[in-house]
Amino acid sequence: MSSQSKMQARTKLLQDASSREWDIIIIGGGITGAGIFRQASQDGLKTLLIEKNDFGSGTSWCSSKLIHGGLRYLEQGKIHLVFESISERQYLLQFAPALVKPLTFIFPVYKKSKRPLWLIYLGTWVYAALSCFKNIPKKITSDDIQNYSSKLTTTDFTGAVFYSDAVTTDTTLTLSCILSGQSDHALAVNHCAWLSHIEESDFIRGIKAQDQLTQQQYTFNAKWVINATGPWTDDPYKEIGKLTYSQGSHLLFKGNPFDLHSAITMSSNDDGRILFCIPWKGHTLVGTTDTPSQQGPDSLKILEKEKQYLLDILAQYFPTIDIHSLPILSHFSGLRTLVRNSDKKLSQLSREHIVNVPKKGLVEVYGGKLTCFSKIALDVLHKFQALDNSPRSQKHEIPFVTPKEYKLETLDQAQIQHMIDYEYAMTVSDILMGRTLAHLLLEDHGKNLYPLVCEVLQNNFGYSNEELEDQIYTYQKLSQQFTKTE
Repeated sequence: MSSQSKMQARTKLLQDASSREWDIIIIGGGITGAGIFRQASQDGLKTLLIEKNDFGSGTSWCSSKLIHGGLRYLEQGKIHLVFESISERQYLLQFAPALVKPLTFIFPVYKKSKRPLWLIYLGTWVYAALSCFKNIPKKITSDDIQNYSSKLTTTDFTGAVFYSDAVTTDTTLTLSCILSGQSDHALAVNHCAWLSHIEESDFIRGIKAQDQLTQQQYTFNAKWVINATGPWTDDPYKEIGKLTYSQGSHLLFKGNPFDLHSAITMSSNDDGRILFCIPWKGHTLVGTTDTPSQQGPDSLKILEKEKQYLLDILAQYFPTIDIHSLPILSHFSGLRTLVRNSDKKLSQLSREHIVNVPKKGLVEVYGGKLTCFSKIALDVLHKFQALDNSPRSQKHEIPFVTPKEYKLETLDQAQIQHMIDYEYAMTVSDILMGRTLAHLLLEDHGKNLYPLVCEVLQNNFGYSNEELEDQIYTYQKLSQQFTKTE
């Protein structure tokens, strides 16, 4: 297909979508929206999803990469949330095994630790019980601890607990949901921005949207509109101050400077917060913080005090390493949307999701964990199905479609062409961020790949040199969020 034909085909697709009556329109292509899209499509609902940038390009690509029950929620008495999360973890391990993989952890305890060893051990046994004892914890002695990391301090060590959870690549999981949901009756479109709702007789009947690549505007009609835009949500809860935002920041260290043979669960000696040090994509990911945030979601950067906080905790566990001299490939921050229903600290506010119906025909969803996106999708669909007296959605035991995995060191034209043909890639950022993670994993953040990427994009979409320069500028501006502190 010629470059002109590809852009014409996209325009024709949007024109056809504008002439159809959809059962639901989903605004937002993060993990929440993508999960709803997958579920609704498998239910047979006529479903349209629009995303203003690329799929998974907001909060969804700034997670801790963990699919887990959440040990700290046990401490808060959130047994139901932990059980739900563990159930979802097991579902993903079964039906998305190429995307969600088991990861072993050790939780070392020292004399100055806020939590004693017996409490950690008890907590991991409750954790195991909630998973029907699929993963049995065990105690680790000082003789064995260095089998998991030779760099981990043994000074004042009182013991450790070994347990299991799971790890993923959040952007790939989000794309998988989109690919799993695409069908004749379900359409997902990236680079298409919501402009306004269409309202008739106090009932939301659809939306107006704009193609970000051609600037053409469209009207889409539906029985229900679902807003899954996370911190971008414009909602009555926001207006009355019930929504609050927490910034979670991470550091990605080059290679394996801590000699990890297992992930490590860490706890700050100062505030007791639980953090993780995990092997990911051949490097080491450390996080996360829980900081009140006034930054907008489009320009979120890690704060210098957050970076120092994470480095200080690492120094606590790895005192023989000069932490501040370690090369940091990148860092990133995600904005959590939380519902404030008390005067609790941010870290104590519930991570459970909220589904709200502010107007007839409109469902809003916010909050929730990456792990629970499938459960969130069901709850959202159940909300309007109850109002419509229509059959309730059920979780489908259908394997997830697995996107292709790309190696940056061998990236070539054929692989980029695959991203364009089968994975919705349309811009420099789509390729270097959403499909290859060059912004996180390469020291030059993909600069050397610009000529190759631009050549293939130009051949496919007919972009002018000026348009490609604008795309590179946009990518560079976005990638600064991963290299500069605020």
